[in-house]
Amino acid sequence: FVHADVKGASMNDLIKSRNGLSTKFFPTEKQIYSGHFHKPHIVTSSERSKIRYVGSPYQISSSEVGQSKSLLLVDSQKCWECIEEIPLDIGPRFHRLSSVNEFLGM
Repeated sequence: FVHADVKGASMNDLIKSRNGLSTKFFPTEKQIYSGHFHKPHIVTSSERSKIRYVGSPYQISSSEVGQSKSLLLVDSQKCWECIEEIPLDIGPRFHRLSSVNEFLGM
């Protein structure tokens, strides 16, 4: 478990990290979970199988419009494998509207 900026990780839907840690610094034989970025996603590379960003438990800013949030249940007896992903429906919600009429429900 880390809280790190990893090169190639999605800072949001538009921007990927270019200056973070290389995936080669992480062991290939272990599950790696990270925080830091709010968007839940997986970073893959040729040097390492995957680093999973768990994301924030609820939308923190308008850049997270439409993102699904969840809680990961990991099993210490199975090398910290994620055995269940529990959807979360808590906290504030941000919306992107294309017009005033859409806001008014017209």
